Amino acid sequence: DLHVVSIPSFKNAYVSWDILIGTIPVAFVAILETLISAKIADKMTKTTFDSSREVLGLGIANLLSGVFGGIPATAALARTALNIKSGAKSRVSGLVNAAFVLVLSLFLLQLFVYLPLPVVAAQVCVVAVRMVDVSSLVHLFRADKYKFFKAMLVAVVCIVKDPTWGICVGFVISLLRFSEKLAYGHSEVILYNQNPAVLVSNEEMDARVNNLT
Repeated sequence: DLHVVSIPSFKNAYVSWDILIGTIPVAFVAILETLISAKIADKMTKTTFDSSREVLGLGIANLLSGVFGGIPATAALARTALNIKSGAKSRVSGLVNAAFVLVLSLFLLQLFVYLPLPVVAAQVCVVAVRMVDVSSLVHLFRADKYKFFKAMLVAVVCIVKDPTWGICVGFVISLLRFSEKLAYGHSEVILYNQNPAVLVSNEEMDARVNNLT
């Protein structure tokens, strides 16, 4: 209930491993999903977000949610994309969105019981279709097939299992790929002459040696 607002007592608090095992992954996924949502918004609006402010805002929102007895909150990927596609240009759109959610929760929540699930499903499908940028997918397929198939795998996992699982799968695959790249060494040769030192790759060095011989 909204009228039950209280700050939890830490006098006899006991933090067990069970609590840590449950809270740490939730916090990790919440931060990751929020940053991904902000990154997607940046690509759609050609802007740059402040990751520190995003995470700070997320932490404050979850603290207030706990005071009201709510569940952990994260940024919404679908709602962010729909907001931008609908013409949002500033943070005022987020405030208006939050105000409408508050009004609906206080006065119209009982009416949603009569809302048919096919109508809700149709709205979600429309939002999902509007989020897909076909030209970007075609460009990604031509430029980097590995990233394209990774994106398709994450999309399938999101549809079949859950968006949180999709984010985790994409993160693990990217981490393994990054680790694989670090496993291979890379060397450079520095040539000194009358000009300042110039970094030359192995391939270019081999070409110069062949020309000399």
